[in-house]
Amino acid sequence: MNSLATQQSGPASGRGSPTLEQVASPANLYTAWERVRDNDGAPGPDRMTVDAYAWFVSLRLWWLRCLLITRFYRPGPLRTVYIPKKDGGTRRLDIPSIRDRVVGTALNLALTPMYERHFLSSSHGYRPGRGVETALRQIRRHVSRGWTWVLDADIRSCFPSISHRVLLRRLSEDLADPRVIALIRRLLTASIPWFPWLLGRRRGCPQGSPLSPLLCNRMLHELDVHAAQRGLKLVRYADDFVVLCRTRADAEAAREMLRGFLRELLDLELHPEKTRVLPARDLHFLGQDLFGSRPEAPSLLGRLFRWLFRRERPSRPGGASVRD
Repeated sequence: MNSLATQQSGPASGRGSPTLEQVASPANLYTAWERVRDNDGAPGPDRMTVDAYAWFVSLRLWWLRCLLITRFYRPGPLRTVYIPKKDGGTRRLDIPSIRDRVVGTALNLALTPMYERHFLSSSHGYRPGRGVETALRQIRRHVSRGWTWVLDADIRSCFPSISHRVLLRRLSEDLADPRVIALIRRLLTASIPWFPWLLGRRRGCPQGSPLSPLLCNRMLHELDVHAAQRGLKLVRYADDFVVLCRTRADAEAAREMLRGFLRELLDLELHPEKTRVLPARDLHFLGQDLFGSRPEAPSLLGRLFRWLFRRERPSRPGGASVRD
Protein backbone atom coordinates (compact mmCIF):
# COMPACT_ATOMS: atom_id res chain seq x y z
CA MET A 1 0.00 0.00 0.00
CA ASN A 2 1.26 3.46 -0.80
CA SER A 3 2.28 4.98 2.50
CA LEU A 4 1.02 8.42 1.47
CA ALA A 5 -2.43 6.90 1.36
CA THR A 6 -2.15 5.97 5.03
CA GLN A 7 -1.85 9.63 5.98
CA GLN A 8 -4.74 11.31 4.18
CA SER A 9 -6.27 11.43 0.73
CA GLY A 10 -4.36 13.26 -1.95
CA PRO A 11 -1.25 12.08 -3.82
CA ALA A 12 -2.15 8.39 -3.50
CA SER A 13 -5.10 8.96 -5.82
CA GLY A 14 -3.54 11.78 -7.80
CA ARG A 15 -6.01 14.34 -6.48
CA GLY A 16 -4.30 17.68 -6.05
CA SER A 17 -1.20 16.63 -7.98
CA PRO A 18 0.19 19.14 -10.49
CA THR A 19 -0.24 18.80 -14.22
CA LEU A 20 2.45 19.47 -16.79
CA GLU A 21 0.68 22.73 -17.64
CA GLN A 22 1.07 23.86 -14.03
CA VAL A 23 4.73 22.85 -13.91
CA ALA A 24 5.40 24.70 -17.17
CA SER A 25 3.21 27.73 -16.51
CA PRO A 26 4.91 31.07 -17.25
CA ALA A 27 4.62 32.14 -13.62
CA ASN A 28 6.10 28.91 -12.27
CA LEU A 29 8.98 28.90 -14.75
CA TYR A 30 9.79 32.52 -13.98
CA THR A 31 9.76 31.86 -10.22
CA ALA A 32 12.03 28.87 -10.83
CA TRP A 33 14.38 31.07 -12.87
CA GLU A 34 14.48 33.66 -10.08
CA ARG A 35 15.53 30.99 -7.59
CA VAL A 36 18.23 29.66 -9.89
CA ARG A 37 19.42 33.22 -10.53
CA ASP A 38 19.52 34.09 -6.83
CA ASN A 39 21.44 30.93 -5.99
CA ASP A 40 24.00 31.72 -8.70
CA GLY A 41 25.50 28.24 -8.73
CA ALA A 42 28.11 26.64 -10.93
CA PRO A 43 27.69 26.46 -14.71
CA GLY A 44 26.78 23.13 -16.24
CA PRO A 45 28.56 21.30 -19.07
CA ASP A 46 27.69 24.03 -21.57
CA ARG A 47 29.54 26.52 -19.31
CA MET A 48 26.63 28.96 -19.51
CA THR A 49 26.53 31.13 -16.42
CA VAL A 50 23.48 32.61 -14.71
CA ASP A 51 24.45 36.05 -16.00
CA ALA A 52 24.62 34.78 -19.57
CA TYR A 53 21.26 33.00 -19.30
CA ALA A 54 19.70 36.24 -18.04
CA TRP A 55 20.18 37.74 -21.51
CA PHE A 56 16.88 37.28 -23.39
CA VAL A 57 15.54 35.29 -20.44
CA SER A 58 11.90 35.92 -21.38
CA LEU A 59 12.49 34.39 -24.79
CA ARG A 60 14.45 31.50 -23.27
CA LEU A 61 11.62 30.70 -20.82
CA TRP A 62 8.98 30.98 -23.55
CA TRP A 63 10.89 28.48 -25.69
CA LEU A 64 11.46 26.21 -22.70
CA ARG A 65 7.72 26.21 -21.98
CA CYS A 66 7.03 25.28 -25.62
CA LEU A 67 9.45 22.35 -25.39
CA LEU A 68 7.92 21.14 -22.11
CA ILE A 69 4.29 21.36 -23.23
CA THR A 70 4.97 19.67 -26.57
CA ARG A 71 7.14 17.06 -24.79
CA PHE A 72 10.13 17.79 -27.03
CA TYR A 73 12.22 18.86 -24.03
CA ARG A 74 15.24 16.67 -23.36
CA PRO A 75 17.73 17.44 -20.58
CA GLY A 76 21.32 17.96 -21.53
CA PRO A 77 24.24 15.99 -20.09
CA LEU A 78 25.56 16.71 -16.61
CA ARG A 79 28.88 18.25 -15.66
CA THR A 80 30.69 15.95 -13.25
CA VAL A 81 33.00 17.32 -10.57
CA TYR A 82 34.55 15.71 -7.51
CA ILE A 83 34.93 17.30 -4.09
CA PRO A 84 36.90 15.93 -1.14
CA LYS A 85 35.09 14.13 1.67
CA LYS A 86 35.91 14.79 5.31
CA ASP A 87 36.82 11.14 5.90
CA GLY A 88 39.01 10.91 2.77
CA GLY A 89 38.17 10.11 -0.81
CA THR A 90 35.95 12.17 -3.06
CA ARG A 91 32.25 12.68 -3.68
CA ARG A 92 30.86 12.91 -7.21
CA LEU A 93 28.55 15.79 -8.10
CA ASP A 94 26.55 15.97 -11.33
CA ILE A 95 25.74 19.58 -12.20
CA PRO A 96 22.90 20.34 -14.65
CA SER A 97 22.87 23.25 -17.06
CA ILE A 98 21.06 26.45 -16.05
CA ARG A 99 18.12 25.52 -18.29
CA ASP A 100 17.78 22.06 -16.75
CA ARG A 101 18.15 23.59 -13.30
CA VAL A 102 15.16 25.82 -14.06
CA VAL A 103 13.12 22.75 -15.01
CA GLY A 104 14.13 20.87 -11.85
CA THR A 105 13.28 23.87 -9.71
CA ALA A 106 9.91 24.29 -11.48
CA LEU A 107 9.08 20.67 -10.66
CA ASN A 108 10.17 21.19 -7.07
CA LEU A 109 7.95 24.28 -6.76
CA ALA A 110 4.94 22.45 -8.20
CA LEU A 111 5.37 19.23 -6.20
CA THR A 112 6.38 20.59 -2.80
CA PRO A 113 2.93 21.87 -1.67
CA MET A 114 1.36 18.48 -2.42
CA TYR A 115 4.01 16.52 -0.56
CA GLU A 116 4.14 18.93 2.37
CA ARG A 117 0.57 17.91 3.21
CA HIS A 118 1.76 14.33 3.74
CA PHE A 119 5.36 14.32 4.91
CA LEU A 120 5.72 13.59 8.62
CA SER A 121 7.05 15.89 11.33
CA SER A 122 10.02 13.55 11.78
CA SER A 123 11.43 14.70 8.41
CA HIS A 124 13.43 17.95 8.51
CA GLY A 125 15.80 18.16 5.54
CA TYR A 126 15.14 20.59 2.66
CA ARG A 127 11.59 21.36 3.75
CA PRO A 128 9.94 24.78 4.20
CA GLY A 129 10.19 25.97 7.79
CA ARG A 130 12.35 23.03 8.84
CA GLY A 131 16.05 22.39 9.06
CA VAL A 132 18.95 21.37 11.27
CA GLU A 133 17.67 23.26 14.32
CA THR A 134 14.20 21.68 14.24
CA ALA A 135 15.77 18.23 13.91
CA LEU A 136 18.07 18.84 16.88
CA ARG A 137 15.21 20.18 19.01
CA GLN A 138 13.17 17.08 18.30
CA ILE A 139 16.07 14.82 19.28
CA ARG A 140 16.65 16.72 22.53
CA ARG A 141 12.95 16.53 23.34
CA HIS A 142 12.93 12.74 22.92
CA VAL A 143 16.06 12.40 25.06
CA SER A 144 14.55 14.56 27.82
CA ARG A 145 11.62 12.15 27.94
CA GLY A 146 13.80 9.12 28.54
CA TRP A 147 14.71 7.90 25.05
CA THR A 148 18.41 7.83 25.84
CA TRP A 149 19.79 5.24 23.44
CA VAL A 150 20.34 6.09 19.78
CA LEU A 151 20.56 4.21 16.53
CA ASP A 152 22.75 6.54 14.46
CA ALA A 153 22.09 5.28 10.94
CA ASP A 154 23.88 5.85 7.66
CA ILE A 155 22.35 4.78 4.33
CA ARG A 156 25.14 3.61 2.06
CA SER A 157 25.53 6.08 -0.86
CA CYS A 158 21.87 7.03 -0.64
CA PHE A 159 21.55 9.48 -3.54
CA PRO A 160 23.56 7.40 -6.03
CA SER A 161 21.74 4.23 -4.91
CA ILE A 162 18.10 5.34 -5.21
CA SER A 163 16.36 2.85 -7.46
CA HIS A 164 14.55 4.45 -10.39
CA ARG A 165 12.17 1.51 -10.47
CA VAL A 166 11.13 1.95 -6.84
CA LEU A 167 11.01 5.75 -6.99
CA LEU A 168 9.02 5.93 -10.22
CA ARG A 169 6.56 3.38 -8.90
CA ARG A 170 5.93 5.61 -5.89
CA LEU A 171 5.59 8.69 -8.10
CA SER A 172 3.12 6.90 -10.37
CA GLU A 173 0.95 6.30 -7.30
CA ASP A 174 1.17 9.96 -6.30
CA LEU A 175 0.82 11.82 -9.60
CA ALA A 176 -2.16 11.77 -11.93
CA ASP A 177 -0.37 13.26 -14.95
CA PRO A 178 1.91 10.69 -16.61
CA ARG A 179 3.67 13.51 -18.49
CA VAL A 180 5.05 14.84 -15.19
CA ILE A 181 6.37 11.38 -14.33
CA ALA A 182 7.97 11.12 -17.77
CA LEU A 183 9.65 14.49 -17.26
CA ILE A 184 11.08 13.37 -13.92
CA ARG A 185 12.31 10.15 -15.53
CA ARG A 186 14.17 12.15 -18.17
CA LEU A 187 15.89 14.23 -15.51
CA LEU A 188 16.88 11.11 -13.57
CA THR A 189 18.59 9.63 -16.63
CA ALA A 190 20.01 12.91 -17.94
CA SER A 191 23.64 11.79 -18.05
CA ILE A 192 22.86 9.01 -20.52
CA PRO A 193 22.20 10.67 -23.89
CA TRP A 194 20.78 7.64 -25.73
CA PHE A 195 18.55 4.77 -24.57
CA PRO A 196 19.20 5.05 -20.80
CA TRP A 197 17.13 1.97 -19.98
CA LEU A 198 19.10 -0.18 -22.43
CA LEU A 199 22.43 1.10 -21.15
CA GLY A 200 21.55 0.08 -17.63
CA ARG A 201 21.59 3.28 -15.56
CA ARG A 202 18.67 2.54 -13.27
CA ARG A 203 19.87 4.13 -10.05
CA GLY A 204 20.72 7.50 -8.67
CA CYS A 205 19.41 11.02 -8.18
CA PRO A 206 22.04 13.49 -9.41
CA GLN A 207 23.66 15.27 -6.45
CA GLY A 208 23.55 18.72 -7.94
CA SER A 209 19.98 18.74 -9.18
CA PRO A 210 17.51 21.00 -7.31
CA LEU A 211 14.91 18.23 -7.58
CA SER A 212 16.98 15.51 -5.90
CA PRO A 213 16.35 16.47 -2.24
CA LEU A 214 12.58 16.31 -2.78
CA LEU A 215 12.85 12.93 -4.53
CA CYS A 216 15.00 11.65 -1.67
CA ASN A 217 12.42 12.84 0.85
CA ARG A 218 9.65 11.12 -1.13
CA MET A 219 11.61 7.88 -1.21
CA LEU A 220 12.45 7.95 2.50
CA HIS A 221 8.93 9.03 3.50
CA GLU A 222 8.25 5.29 3.39
CA LEU A 223 10.85 4.85 6.12
CA ASP A 224 9.28 7.62 8.23
CA VAL A 225 5.85 6.00 8.05
CA HIS A 226 7.19 2.51 8.75
CA ALA A 227 8.99 3.76 11.86
CA ALA A 228 6.00 5.79 13.09
CA GLN A 229 3.63 2.86 12.71
CA ARG A 230 5.91 0.82 14.97
CA GLY A 231 6.28 3.49 17.62
CA LEU A 232 9.91 4.33 16.82
CA LYS A 233 11.17 7.85 17.55
CA LEU A 234 12.86 8.52 14.24
CA VAL A 235 14.33 11.92 13.32
CA ARG A 236 15.52 12.33 9.72
CA TYR A 237 17.33 15.04 7.79
CA ALA A 238 17.37 13.95 4.12
CA ASP A 239 19.35 10.69 4.14
CA ASP A 240 20.75 11.13 7.68
CA PHE A 241 18.58 9.75 10.47
CA VAL A 242 18.59 8.60 14.07
CA VAL A 243 16.17 6.49 16.08
CA LEU A 244 15.77 7.23 19.80
CA CYS A 245 15.10 4.22 22.05
CA ARG A 246 14.65 3.41 25.74
CA THR A 247 17.33 0.73 25.90
CA ARG A 248 20.33 -0.49 23.97
CA ALA A 249 18.47 -3.70 23.14
CA ASP A 250 15.62 -1.69 21.61
CA ALA A 251 18.09 0.25 19.48
CA GLU A 252 19.74 -2.97 18.28
CA ALA A 253 16.31 -4.38 17.39
CA ALA A 254 15.42 -1.18 15.53
CA ARG A 255 18.62 -1.49 13.49
CA GLU A 256 17.73 -4.97 12.32
CA MET A 257 14.13 -4.02 11.59
CA LEU A 258 15.04 -0.97 9.53
CA ARG A 259 17.89 -2.74 7.76
CA GLY A 260 15.42 -5.33 6.49
CA PHE A 261 12.83 -2.72 5.55
CA LEU A 262 15.29 -0.61 3.56
CA ARG A 263 16.67 -3.63 1.74
CA GLU A 264 13.36 -5.29 0.90
CA LEU A 265 11.06 -2.32 0.25
CA LEU A 266 13.34 0.49 -0.92
CA ASP A 267 16.34 -1.43 -2.30
CA LEU A 268 18.72 0.55 -0.08
CA GLU A 269 21.34 -0.59 2.44
CA LEU A 270 22.47 0.59 5.84
CA HIS A 271 26.22 1.12 5.95
CA PRO A 272 27.51 -1.72 8.18
CA GLU A 273 30.42 0.30 9.60
CA LYS A 274 28.88 3.76 9.92
CA THR A 275 25.58 2.62 11.45
CA ARG A 276 26.00 2.28 15.20
CA VAL A 277 24.19 2.17 18.53
CA LEU A 278 25.37 4.56 21.25
CA PRO A 279 24.16 6.54 24.29
CA ALA A 280 22.46 9.81 23.41
CA ARG A 281 25.12 11.79 25.29
CA ASP A 282 27.70 10.66 22.70
CA LEU A 283 25.61 11.53 19.65
CA HIS A 284 26.98 13.90 16.99
CA PHE A 285 24.34 14.59 14.36
CA LEU A 286 24.38 16.97 11.39
CA GLY A 287 27.72 18.34 12.51
CA GLN A 288 26.48 19.12 16.01
CA ASP A 289 27.48 17.85 19.43
CA LEU A 290 23.96 17.79 20.87
CA PHE A 291 24.93 17.77 24.54
CA GLY A 292 28.21 19.66 24.46
CA SER A 293 29.76 22.65 22.82
CA ARG A 294 32.14 21.20 20.27
CA PRO A 295 31.13 22.33 16.79
CA GLU A 296 31.95 20.10 13.85
CA ALA A 297 31.95 20.71 10.13
CA PRO A 298 28.48 20.90 8.57
CA SER A 299 27.10 17.63 7.18
CA LEU A 300 28.51 16.67 3.80
CA LEU A 301 25.12 16.66 2.11
CA GLY A 302 24.38 20.16 3.34
CA ARG A 303 27.78 21.39 2.14
CA LEU A 304 27.20 19.88 -1.31
CA PHE A 305 23.99 21.73 -2.04
CA ARG A 306 25.14 25.00 -0.48
CA TRP A 307 28.38 24.70 -2.46
CA LEU A 308 26.51 24.34 -5.72
CA PHE A 309 23.55 26.62 -5.32
CA ARG A 310 24.45 29.39 -2.88
CA ARG A 311 26.10 32.69 -3.68
CA GLU A 312 28.77 33.85 -1.28
CA ARG A 313 27.68 37.25 0.07
CA PRO A 314 29.89 39.62 2.09
CA SER A 315 27.28 39.94 4.83
CA ARG A 316 26.98 36.17 5.27
CA PRO A 317 30.39 34.57 5.86
CA GLY A 318 30.89 30.96 4.90
CA GLY A 319 29.66 28.94 1.99
CA ALA A 320 30.86 29.12 -1.59
CA SER A 321 29.81 28.13 -5.06
CA VAL A 322 31.76 26.50 -7.84
CA ARG A 323 32.93 29.29 -10.09
CA ASP A 324 35.14 27.57 -12.62
